[in-house]
Amino acid sequence: MIRKSTSLAACLTAAAFAPIIAEGQIEAPSIDSSYQIDGSFAEPFWKQLEWQDSFHALKSDAPAPDATRFTVAVTDDALLIGIIADVDKGLIANQANQTTVANPTLVGYGKEPGLELFIAPSADGDQYGQWYVTTAGLANDIWRKAGTGAGGLTSWRSQAEVASQVNEGKWFVEMAIPLAAFKYTPESAEQDWRIMLGRVHPRKDGRPVSYSTHAPLSDNFHELANYVPLHMEHSGLEDFLWMIRPVNDGKVIQGTNGTLEYQLEIVADRMEKEGAEFRDVQIDGTLETTQGAVEASSMVALKSSRSSMVNLTFPLSAKDAPKTGTLKLSLAAKELPNRALALHVQDVPLDFKPISIHVTQPAYRNSIYATEDIDAIEAAVSLAVAPEDLRNARLTAALYASGNDQPVASQELDMTELQSNVRLELEQKLAVGSYQLQVSVQKPDGTQWQTKELIRSLPAAPYDEWRIDADKVLLRNGEPFLPYGWFGWKTEADPAIEGINTVHVYHLPNQGIEKTLAFMDRMAEEGVVCLTDPWPAALYRKNQKQPMSVAEEEQLRQYVRRLRDHKALLAYYIYDEPEFVPVLPERLNRAYEIIQEEDPYHPCIILNMQFDAIDRYASAADIIMPDPYPSFRENMGPISGIVKVAKHLKEAKRASEGRQAIWVTPQAFEWDAQTPAARAPNFLELRNQQIQGIVTGSKGFIWWIYGRQLNDKNLELGMPFLAREAQLLKSAILAPDVEEELQITADDTSHLHSAVRKVGEHTYIFVVNTSPESMGAVNFHLPSLGTTALQVVSEKRDVRVGNGKWRDTFEGYAAHVYTTDPHYEFGQTVLAVQRRIDESLAKLGKPGNLAFRGLGAEIETSTHYEFGTYPKRLNDGYDGRWWQAQQGKDPAWIQINFPSATEVGRIVAVTNARSFEVQVKDTRGWKTVYSGEKPADTPVVAPFTPQTTDTVRLLIHSAGNRSSERITAQEIEAYAN
Repeated sequence: MIRKSTSLAACLTAAAFAPIIAEGQIEAPSIDSSYQIDGSFAEPFWKQLEWQDSFHALKSDAPAPDATRFTVAVTDDALLIGIIADVDKGLIANQANQTTVANPTLVGYGKEPGLELFIAPSADGDQYGQWYVTTAGLANDIWRKAGTGAGGLTSWRSQAEVASQVNEGKWFVEMAIPLAAFKYTPESAEQDWRIMLGRVHPRKDGRPVSYSTHAPLSDNFHELANYVPLHMEHSGLEDFLWMIRPVNDGKVIQGTNGTLEYQLEIVADRMEKEGAEFRDVQIDGTLETTQGAVEASSMVALKSSRSSMVNLTFPLSAKDAPKTGTLKLSLAAKELPNRALALHVQDVPLDFKPISIHVTQPAYRNSIYATEDIDAIEAAVSLAVAPEDLRNARLTAALYASGNDQPVASQELDMTELQSNVRLELEQKLAVGSYQLQVSVQKPDGTQWQTKELIRSLPAAPYDEWRIDADKVLLRNGEPFLPYGWFGWKTEADPAIEGINTVHVYHLPNQGIEKTLAFMDRMAEEGVVCLTDPWPAALYRKNQKQPMSVAEEEQLRQYVRRLRDHKALLAYYIYDEPEFVPVLPERLNRAYEIIQEEDPYHPCIILNMQFDAIDRYASAADIIMPDPYPSFRENMGPISGIVKVAKHLKEAKRASEGRQAIWVTPQAFEWDAQTPAARAPNFLELRNQQIQGIVTGSKGFIWWIYGRQLNDKNLELGMPFLAREAQLLKSAILAPDVEEELQITADDTSHLHSAVRKVGEHTYIFVVNTSPESMGAVNFHLPSLGTTALQVVSEKRDVRVGNGKWRDTFEGYAAHVYTTDPHYEFGQTVLAVQRRIDESLAKLGKPGNLAFRGLGAEIETSTHYEFGTYPKRLNDGYDGRWWQAQQGKDPAWIQINFPSATEVGRIVAVTNARSFEVQVKDTRGWKTVYSGEKPADTPVVAPFTPQTTDTVRLLIHSAGNRSSERITAQEIEAYAN
């Protein structure tokens, strides 16, 4: 029921609040008084704050259907949001007041009034939180990344406190969002944040739902660049620059007297700029289960720029032990234990498995392949019991052929530690077939723990045998293979690119199996192998939050059978960024099991963008391939820090526990749809990402995305060089790290990342600087080198080494690769490629083109399709960059805004327009100066009597050769005559 209060409506009149300020920067003053989140606005400070009310309909300047006002304040540990909105009570389905921190699946969006709050914890960042509030309270919170469409990290829980009341046609909402809940970057404490409040307005009369917003948005609520600056009066935001990583390796063990304990390791990262120290902190945890809640705490000294690990233990009742629980973690400074600086919530499994085995030989999929010769089966056996339970325990391991009760090989030993390794010697190569590895541990009192694993000895592959060896290197018919390539691919007319051997094309399943196979046929002819989705169209991105049904399993099997013998198939691409759906992990795990059963000769790949998600989905693939995009911006470096590549790969390596290969999808494109200042990485940054990948153990590189290299000289000229360089360094990239440590001395070594590899007699040393600042002179010491000369790969220079020591300089983002191989040669140098790029960029603007971006002209468009379109780049000199208008929004237009009044007499545009007009703007509005029609595959050439104007518009009425074809354009130019 609605809480009735005669004083509520009276105190919450417009006159009771401070004057409403105009749209622009929002000030969040500091509040140090106590408060209660109850929707009553009883505290005096609410009436002293400045309130915003300049809401308008989304996509227009029309007034919002219902009035809305909001205000923001900040306390020592929370953001306070107050909202007062007009509302039709007849639209409210659930009128009960609610204060909640729940995070259920959002249901019924648009059927009743809704508020959508968006907050980005920095001005230049590309991530933000979203809260959806109904009159019943908080319905949903999600963490998003710009450019990912409707996806988001739904496992994030802000722990926001929300209270909602409805009274006499007014809707009152109070929110307290913990500052500890945000995902910070080092810039979060230095920059203003961004905020946007939107409203969802349903209608009783059957009319479509409408939307209003406070920010100047043009198309949807996710235009992060157009959110309003939020300035907070808070001097201690740097205190919150922490991140508690997801817990992925917790386990239930049996303690003394049969009790159970949930033990876990917690990793906390300081997000402050590298180099500083920080005070001691403590981590507190609560584990909520059906048995109640238990608490644990740990004190540790954590230093900024480092990751530190602490251990927590939660007791569990062995009787009716819970299968799952909710883990809540809080990090606080030692001297202020009640002020959380970081929060984390997640669901955790609590299954008790007293014994487990991990097969280490064969190294891949518990399968022996025709190209490998194995003389023993090896496995690690682990017990989750009290150490004293091992007294006089005996371990027995035996390998049985299917249908045979006599072991092929066996071993017995005393189990004196919680983990033991077994080795079952094979007298001869196992015959093709299925085998079972059975392991048991028995105590003198008869207590026994048992488990088993399937082992397969496989026949020769029908075409290529792809597998992963013990060093996590991909092998093709037993030979090392470095997969290097792109998402997306060239047309048949484009020339081949040396070094590119692997591609993946999105959404082929939607085009049907025949088109998928036809594309793979073409790739086979070009000598290129493919990653392909294993999902038929009927399953592709369908039922993603549900376990697989028996019928779906059979559909998947049938589709895999059509693909598995194709000579161009390298691997199955299980899923792309499943965390943004989120896809049920069990669904992907089951798909992985089915694919292994149907096709043991091609590995499976999972790709994750979010750091938090890497481990959650790791068990669904043989290869973990993060896409850690640093998010580059014009006139500045990457928003997330270029070191994001190394951080994500290290997390993937940790999550794999040495069981999966690590590849990477680096950024070779710009995100532009939601972030107009986005840019592609330059050549220096491209090579930096590649060397980071090598240093942190990536054994494959699949860049996103091929099509962008047609639109940027850094990509067009830089990527072929990097592909060739990678293949020439293939043996060193695929080699394991040596045990000898490279000692580095510099003013600041925290940004220098290195790896040392051996290829035969020769040493390769990779070093990369992830700081934009110069490291100056850097000293190295690798004693095994002695006195020699090192060739610097792709630089045509060498450095002298004396007693294993040498010196070199590292400018911002620089990377150097050294080798003792005196015969190593590489045609082009990094400097020569950079020179070609600079020369090409200088030639982009055509003579006389008044619309060229470099002269200050800017582009506006009527609409744009959200994914992969570039309205702001239609005047950058590249014909390859394309823009798509939204369907159903005709006529579409492209507008050139000149920096000042300019005389224009001709428009040229590369577009699929068929019927169009050219309009100029004068003091009376728009006037048409040219109308025309043309074939869709020819450019617009529109001469007209020269006009002096600051704005020209190309209005497109129809386009393409099919009614369903989108209006597109690649470039627009303007000339005086």
